[in-house]
Amino acid sequence: KSEIAIFFLVLIGSSYLTEVIGIHALFGAFMAGVIMPDNQKFKQILIEKIEDIALVLLLPLFFVYTGLRTEIGLLNDMTLWSVCGLVIFVAIIGKFGGSAAAARFVGQNWKDSLTIGALMNTRGLVELVALNIGYDLGVLTPEVFTMLVLMALITTLMTAPSLNLIEKLSRKKVPVISPVTKTEAKFRVLISFGNPDMGRLLLRMIHRLANGHGYIHITALHMFAGNLFTRYKLDDFEKESFSAILNESKKTGLPVETIFKVSDDITSDIITESKNKYDLLLMGIGQSIYEGTTLGRILGTVSKLANPSWLVQKLGTRTTPVFDHLDQRTQEIVSRCRIPAGILINRNLSEIRKVLIILGNEGNQLIDFLPQFIQNHEVNITFLDKQKIFKDSVSILANKQKNILYSSDIDLADKNLHVYDLVFVALNDWLKINHIISMKHSSILILKVR
Repeated sequence: KSEIAIFFLVLIGSSYLTEVIGIHALFGAFMAGVIMPDNQKFKQILIEKIEDIALVLLLPLFFVYTGLRTEIGLLNDMTLWSVCGLVIFVAIIGKFGGSAAAARFVGQNWKDSLTIGALMNTRGLVELVALNIGYDLGVLTPEVFTMLVLMALITTLMTAPSLNLIEKLSRKKVPVISPVTKTEAKFRVLISFGNPDMGRLLLRMIHRLANGHGYIHITALHMFAGNLFTRYKLDDFEKESFSAILNESKKTGLPVETIFKVSDDITSDIITESKNKYDLLLMGIGQSIYEGTTLGRILGTVSKLANPSWLVQKLGTRTTPVFDHLDQRTQEIVSRCRIPAGILINRNLSEIRKVLIILGNEGNQLIDFLPQFIQNHEVNITFLDKQKIFKDSVSILANKQKNILYSSDIDLADKNLHVYDLVFVALNDWLKINHIISMKHSSILILKVR
């Protein structure tokens, strides 16, 4: 994608400039990383695009390059080996012991202190990069370079055994973090979220709309794609992931069951979990990966200009609607999911007093489905029927619920649309109107009912 190309151009340009002025290119690459948008979705896109080639090709080549420069034969007497052993010993005491002691001093328990020490003791790739730079500059002799490479390898290899030993010595029963008991419910909702704040927002929305603690059963699902070291602390990641939604559960009195899984294929696992168990799957989308920083907005503008479909849309010649606001994973989940699915596009949703339901070609499905979900009579609901074909169906609902209104003349491009806190629209209908309705006005819940 164009954003990946822009990222590499910034990276290469920054590295080249620092090399020209006499500073190693590594520092230029570091500065390029510092100025990139601090956004989890942006990071995830970069990881998905470059992780495989970096791990499979570039990383092995770097290790081979370092290995070819390491001449163990230079350590040809006991004095040099003694010095090498002393270097390793001092390195372990300095980082493992120093980090563990500092963590313990500031109040961490012994398990966490020793874990911090073991992780800090890992030299790994960064150490080898620094050693190669020092060797190129002539700061390190071949003998010292060899000793330090051996130190880096040994302290890195001892990390996993050290963590396993610490875990075994301090293992205890983990308390259950979900206070929920399973109960029978008429309407079962699965909330799938990555950002804990989005999980809390979705629960708050359900509470406001459903307004019936005994009527609805909610399960919060968080899929975690972790590496070796993050998987070691899964208990802490689980607590952090659900802390926001469980706090919201206590505030609203709406019970939540939690499911936490480490996954190598998040998309497929979400679809599998939702299959035949729930009446509705809810997901959320926050701000764009380009929002939040000036550089991010510049990259976003450049990316749009480099996107032919966006240019065609702006020129008014687009013939096929583009689902601009959904990432690839969300689109795949929605398309493959066998139960009704909703995607909340959040635009500072706080309170829900007025709801607009847009009835298009899939208006019948929305009319049949939504009354099961929206049970709060304090929320004003307006059905917008531009085609004027669902008036009788809405009238039947209005006779049962006095908070329901019918309209056929609301302009979706009107700036006054912000009076509605939340807009409901079917997926296929959204594809036809997403270029009309302003995303700055209201939060939107896109539903695939069938």
